Amino acid sequence: MCMAGAGLFSRALLVVPVIPALSTVVGCEYVAQIGDKKAELGGRTDAGSADANAEGADSDANDGATAGEGAAPSGTCLFDQALVPATINYGSPTVLARVSTPAGKRWATMIGAPDRLVFNEVDDAGMLAHPQDVVLDQIAVQGDFLAPPRMVPLASGWLVAYGRYNASPAQAVTTVRRFEPATAAFVGAEASGLVATATSLPRVTSAALDDTGSRLLVPTILSSADLDPMRVELFNATPERLRVDDTLPDSRGADCSWAPDAERFGMATLTANGGALQTFDRDMNQVASFVFATPQLNPPWGAAEAPPAITSVGRQFYVAWVRLDSAAKSVVINGFDALSGALRSPTSILVSSQPATNAGYPAFPKLLIDGQTLLVTWIEMGTDFAGDIHAQRFDLDLSPVGEEMCVTCDTATRASGEYALAGDGAGRLAVEFYSTANSRHYLVAINCTTP
Repeated sequence: MCMAGAGLFSRALLVVPVIPALSTVVGCEYVAQIGDKKAELGGRTDAGSADANAEGADSDANDGATAGEGAAPSGTCLFDQALVPATINYGSPTVLARVSTPAGKRWATMIGAPDRLVFNEVDDAGMLAHPQDVVLDQIAVQGDFLAPPRMVPLASGWLVAYGRYNASPAQAVTTVRRFEPATAAFVGAEASGLVATATSLPRVTSAALDDTGSRLLVPTILSSADLDPMRVELFNATPERLRVDDTLPDSRGADCSWAPDAERFGMATLTANGGALQTFDRDMNQVASFVFATPQLNPPWGAAEAPPAITSVGRQFYVAWVRLDSAAKSVVINGFDALSGALRSPTSILVSSQPATNAGYPAFPKLLIDGQTLLVTWIEMGTDFAGDIHAQRFDLDLSPVGEEMCVTCDTATRASGEYALAGDGAGRLAVEFYSTANSRHYLVAINCTTP
């Protein structure tokens, strides 16, 4: 039975019964709005943050601006909490999208587990589109594995890329398929990019589509060592594989985006020499490479939980990464002209520092363009490898828009590892995360406005 009351919508997620594996979801809404909770978008409020910013603020002479300095708050965000429809205990989500359906706007999610790939949708009231998650792909042979997917929207449907490891014979394969959310099914033939005989699961770390919808760039990393073999593949929308490049340096992470006004793909990577932004034309010919971090300047933290993030608007790329200064870690960002490599800011912008009174650290930075605003998110990871997701907005000149906000501090649990970020470009945003504490997925919708 559904019950409503002001007392239920105060400071915590509405408690719902635990859903057993493979159960059918019935009943009422999986949603609890946090009353009139607002976050002024601007500086940290946690204990020790001032000291953290002082300690983490750029020992390099060439790097020093700090988010929040000299900026007046100019907007508010409202948070809604909703339980995401994972009826089976899957791993961390990597695909989240705002989609239009005959029944209205929904959040669509795709989750990859080692043995299967699943899909579902949730509306703004927290109701599931499918009582049970739709299984899109599943391994048939013991010893085979699937990797989490990445997705880009087409004019109709999606292109989905994910990795597959076949044990016998040992092969690592990148798979690209067309997906129709309306029917919750893959359609047509798949395109596969075969990696040479391998003993590890290929991770598709990102995917970017050009503005014609005809070229898809897919970076893949083989998870076998600290610095992993990397390849980049180009597909068309059919899909068919057009080109592959496996001569790039080994990398700890890679993310890519398309800058339409420059007609360039941009790919941010972390290698043994630091962080680099590489640009390609739409046929995947490498055009240029710009360094954004070196072991001496803005040294990147080379950990699995610190991959770089990239997004774009016009002819501008924006890159975020976790910088390591002595023992402290911080999230920093900067912008790059896609053609010249000119910096948007002469000094990279300090977004968040490792709290001086906390043994945790910032991890998993993500970027999203929302209209004329850049949203940066990350996890304030604790020593138990779980933490709250934080966010900070900037204008496109990298001036902070208001204060830092904790997106998940009022939920009943914390994020464990990778999470997904999506938006509609008009202030409607969401993060989806997984908690190992209770083996559940959560969606937090964020509604942002400016005066």
